[in-house]
Amino acid sequence: MTPNTLGFIFFGIALVSLGISGFHFKKNKVNAALAFLFITALFMRLSPMLDPYLHRWDERHHALVARNMIAHPLKPMLYADPALEYDDKNWGHNNIWLHKQPLALWSMALSMSVFGITEIAARFPSLLYSMATLLIIYGLTKRLYSHRAGYYAAMLFALNGFIIQVAAGRTPTDHIDTCFLFFITASIACVFLHHDTRQHRWLILAGLACGGAVLTKWLVGLLAIPILLTLEASRTSNSFFTSSSLQGGKAEGAPALTVTGLQTVKSLFANTLIVLGLAVLVAAPWQLYIFRVFPEQSAWEFAYNTRHFYEALEQHEGGVFFHITRLFSLYSELAIIPIISALFVLYKNKRMTRIAAGLAMWFVLPIIFFTIAATKMKGYTLPAIPAFFIICGLFLASFGETTLRRSHAVALTLLFVLLPLRGYIQKNMPFEPTDPESAWITRIRALPPPPPGSRAVLFGIDQYLNAMFYTDYTCYPNLPSQAIIDDLTRQGRKIYLYQEAGDPPDLENVTFLR
Repeated sequence: MTPNTLGFIFFGIALVSLGISGFHFKKNKVNAALAFLFITALFMRLSPMLDPYLHRWDERHHALVARNMIAHPLKPMLYADPALEYDDKNWGHNNIWLHKQPLALWSMALSMSVFGITEIAARFPSLLYSMATLLIIYGLTKRLYSHRAGYYAAMLFALNGFIIQVAAGRTPTDHIDTCFLFFITASIACVFLHHDTRQHRWLILAGLACGGAVLTKWLVGLLAIPILLTLEASRTSNSFFTSSSLQGGKAEGAPALTVTGLQTVKSLFANTLIVLGLAVLVAAPWQLYIFRVFPEQSAWEFAYNTRHFYEALEQHEGGVFFHITRLFSLYSELAIIPIISALFVLYKNKRMTRIAAGLAMWFVLPIIFFTIAATKMKGYTLPAIPAFFIICGLFLASFGETTLRRSHAVALTLLFVLLPLRGYIQKNMPFEPTDPESAWITRIRALPPPPPGSRAVLFGIDQYLNAMFYTDYTCYPNLPSQAIIDDLTRQGRKIYLYQEAGDPPDLENVTFLR
């Protein structure tokens, strides 16, 4: 059975499961509805994850570095044994690879060490991260509002085509972003739960998850900190002052500083320090390690990361509305309706005003930050999207509870379901024939393995990153000169040249492969 056929079957299972989930949801059978929604999300993600090849940007780079980390977990490498000179500053062709933080790559390496060096094994952690994020979104929204709102929020996450595309490795930053989204969502959920329960275990978990987010995609992983400050400040503003009479001749009704208010301010700083301190404890050791072991590469990458803010790197540029327009195209064309309506409902409900402030900060801050930044990519605002789905869930749940005609509520809900399904089909193409690159992978897999210890170098193969993932060759796309061949041979390397057709070039000390 081909991956395409299997993907089509998985897509069908997902649709049937979605229908059963909706039936149970209508009957108010919460657990059954959530279980079938989970199955829907699982098969929606499995379908595109069956692609029998690595995608060009950036999955090939991430998978190859993760493969090399199986043997060298503390030495991230793209070219594990480079044969030619390279530029350390070119993350697409270098040796020591510090272009991304290591946590997602370690996850992929662990998966491949257990299940083998395959595309599915490389993608398996993203499947787990994405499914876990769905459960967090449901659980948090249920806790903040209702199980109906939680179900709607989780459903929108489960069906969103772009979220699935990222987890399947089909779009740039792929598995890094899926891992990052999990830790961001987990850290912020823990901040909300601490705000709701005042239990310090949630602060500890928030700090650890925050550190995981930083160890996945650097300082944007600290997003939980401003949300914590927002929630704590909203609590502080209510207890910092009192309108009771002040002693010492102050006017009746003037605000008075209270002991409780001072304690709340101290609590704000203490809670922030707990989360930030734990995040530093998790993420700082790796930063100190790479600065000590790879000082030049680390300095370059840290400087390069900073340049993203004031310089449009690698032609990733866009206008001031870049992220706003993609909010509509990637997540929902109806986005503006729930954003305005749900936040208004939350604001009118005084019990939920603090939650509204936290959700607004979660949603708005990443969009503002990356709108200001010069470098723009469509996945940059992913940290804001769980908040968007929660807001949509609140809107749909509130809309269903209004006195409007039931048919209107059903129609709007169907729109929110069908638009993501359309996006899923467009972005993940479960009905299209297999990508022609899969033929390349078949030929690469058929290459004979190099002799053990030969430090073999294979030239002339366009799919050189794929070839290094599936084989033990060090690969380059270009043809070598005789001088290069002679030099590598003197180093004890065995030289191969890949040629699909035609007469072989006049080169010595070369083994030709077809």
